[in-house]
Amino acid sequence: MARVFPKFSPHIGCHTVNDTEDRIKAMLTKNQFKKFCTDSIVGVFMKKKNCVVQAQLGRCIISLETMKSSTSDIVIQAKGTTLHFSLREFFVVTGLNCHSNMDDFGFDEDVPNKIIDQYFDGSRFIQKKELFVVVTDKIWGNENDEHAFKFANLYFIHGFLLSSVDTIIIPCLHFDLVESDRYRDCPWGLVAYEELAKSLNKKLKTTGKFYMLHGMPLVIQI
Repeated sequence: MARVFPKFSPHIGCHTVNDTEDRIKAMLTKNQFKKFCTDSIVGVFMKKKNCVVQAQLGRCIISLETMKSSTSDIVIQAKGTTLHFSLREFFVVTGLNCHSNMDDFGFDEDVPNKIIDQYFDGSRFIQKKELFVVVTDKIWGNENDEHAFKFANLYFIHGFLLSSVDTIIIPCLHFDLVESDRYRDCPWGLVAYEELAKSLNKKLKTTGKFYMLHGMPLVIQI
């Protein structure tokens, strides 16, 4: 049984940075970008053609969602056909790590993070928009390849994989993962899928007017 669609069509939004690859290319030198494309786990995404997230597609999904749907398996019914969108489909589309245990990636919170100390004055609460300001200003300089790569990865993670409002607080864990280079083994696919599924599953209300897609909504268009 499909859910009841509101009398007035709600607006669906998202904060995905659609031209992520162009922005990362602009923040890096030519040699840095070439190395980033071959050495980073997200380098493959730099080869994708420019595309724009059609957030309103999310409205179709949440309006066609069935009662059997859950965050582990989004189920919709369209013209008599039942369709599933689960972690499996997310992995097939993205190729991102979806199976490691996030609990295995722990860090001593008493140990300072070099990136946070140097660029954010040791703050314990860093909003996404603050990260974007640092990236835009490229305050690490053109000769600091190490930090350029780290900020490029942080930007991609929070501008594309884990899209959300720019006032959200970035977990210190994400800075630790990038600083330690353990971000390569982190299940970003699992994290992105869970954020997307939570923003889709059973969200539609008869009086709802505005909804926001989180995670990586581009996947549901493919």
